Amino acid sequence: MKVPFYVFLVFTMLLLGLFIYNAFFAYHGADGLSGFFEGIILGGSVIICMIITISFGSVIFLPKISALKRFGIVTGLSVLGIVIFLSAFLL
Repeated sequence: MKVPFYVFLVFTMLLLGLFIYNAFFAYHGADGLSGFFEGIILGGSVIICMIITISFGSVIFLPKISALKRFGIVTGLSVLGIVIFLSAFLL
């Protein structure tokens, strides 16, 4: 169970780095739309990998807690992570 956690954690960090590079340093062409679509794809991939990482992490780090409490914790952390991600890069 720890292997998928670390795999998705590495994917999340890698995609976050690519997203930051695409958002701030990459050349987007004359119209800028290619960078927009790349940003949408990379940003969505970061959010999906982040939620999967939080889910695996809750199973690893909270093994003796009930499923309902774990679901609440994962949902709260996922919403918080999405809000922080969006506010950091869209505002």
